Amino acid sequence: MRLLKKYERKIIEINHNRVTVILILLYFVEWIIYFESRRWIDISNIVLIFQLYLTFIIPIMIITKIKFEQIPLGIHKFLLLVNILAVIFFSMGLVFFTLDQGNTIHIFTMVIMGIAAVVYMPIKVSAPIIILSTVFFCVGVCRISQDNMHYVFSFNTILFNSIALVLSVNLFSMKNKEFMNIDKLAEQNSTLEKKAKHDQMTNLLNHEAILNILAKEMFFKDKYAEDLIVLLLDIDDFKKINDSFGHSEGDKVIKMIAGFLKKAVRSTDYVGRYGGEEFLVVMPKSSVEGAHSVYERFRDMLSEKYSCKGYQITVSCGMARCENEQTINELINLADNRLYMAKQTGKDKCVYQ
Repeated sequence: MRLLKKYERKIIEINHNRVTVILILLYFVEWIIYFESRRWIDISNIVLIFQLYLTFIIPIMIITKIKFEQIPLGIHKFLLLVNILAVIFFSMGLVFFTLDQGNTIHIFTMVIMGIAAVVYMPIKVSAPIIILSTVFFCVGVCRISQDNMHYVFSFNTILFNSIALVLSVNLFSMKNKEFMNIDKLAEQNSTLEKKAKHDQMTNLLNHEAILNILAKEMFFKDKYAEDLIVLLLDIDDFKKINDSFGHSEGDKVIKMIAGFLKKAVRSTDYVGRYGGEEFLVVMPKSSVEGAHSVYERFRDMLSEKYSCKGYQITVSCGMARCENEQTINELINLADNRLYMAKQTGKDKCVYQ
């Protein structure tokens, strides 16, 4: 199973952290092994060489961890591969020079099993590492061993490393499924959040969501001394449309008006269905003139492109500019009063004064 591309950097970061911890632990353990193995000169040299390698590589791993985001992903992959191979070949060296100690043959298989259980690798990476290192190990044991025990060693090695490969594949698959579940859960949460904030008929922000946005924009307006305009719009004679053509046609009118409003406003504006046939537009950093232009653009779209079975649809609007220390209710009521004035003075217009 392939790792989701969007999570590749995350999984490499996890591997980087784990391998770094392993190397640091090995650094301290190696000193114990070194002092205990000085009576075997060959072993102590191998341990000392690996200790020097750890002294060199650990600071590099720590630095690359600190600057993880700034370093190309290819370098992280290379460092992980180098360190995994270094640990594997070090374990081989210990085994090759301690074949007279029956239990030391398990060091190599323990290392492979440990890597398979700790480092998340796709099969295209784990399979070559485990298979090639197993072949190299078995060939080396056959050449060095002086008796037939190398057959037993090779069989055990192949068996345990096969288990390690299966373990590695399964763990990687489980991690990939975990990320897929995270993706699915995030998508479901996003869908639920959208449903909670949007009107199902028009896909505009619902009453609560548009008021929350208005509260936020009023806070920013007071903080940064920016202009804030609201438009409260209402479909003229909507009851007549429902009574004459039915509620299904009325719903179509609401949907079409919602679509025209979204096209008419700026990308920085917010449009919500305030309730029934009423709509609320929140316009941060806008002027009265700019808001009038938006309404006129919307009005032109409506008059040119839409009518309900020959009945021309019009929309009246009340505009209000947010003043200092004004509450949401005061601002909405001001816009509502001006909407009422528009209705009383001929409809199909936007009233500010």
